[in-house]
Amino acid sequence: MVQSGLHPTWWPIAGRHFCFAQNTPMTDGDSCYHIRHGHGHFRGLLIPFGALVESMPQNETKAGSFGSKTIKGIFLGYHAQSWGLWNGDYIVADYEPFKHACDVLESKVSIHRIKEV
Repeated sequence: MVQSGLHPTWWPIAGRHFCFAQNTPMTDGDSCYHIRHGHGHFRGLLIPFGALVESMPQNETKAGSFGSKTIKGIFLGYHAQSWGLWNGDYIVADYEPFKHACDVLESKVSIHRIKEV
């Protein structure tokens, strides 16, 4: 959280990311994620909170007509079902508000649930 430079209002989201990420690494051939869910090991990308990522835009978000088909965003975590099972979606905030100041309030940023990072 400190390295990302985000405003303290992002702490609750950072905490969810930390807890989820702590349960996914393999130790001695198994992970807490697998022990809890029994559906195999976590297959997603392990990305640090606040990292700059490129993602495929949602339908309502338009990328430029020329150039890259991806848009920049700030990685916020993983979308999991209520019992903690990951459904394959990532949570990413729009990068645009962070261009001029990294301490943007959470209420001023559009947050997206996406499939590809």
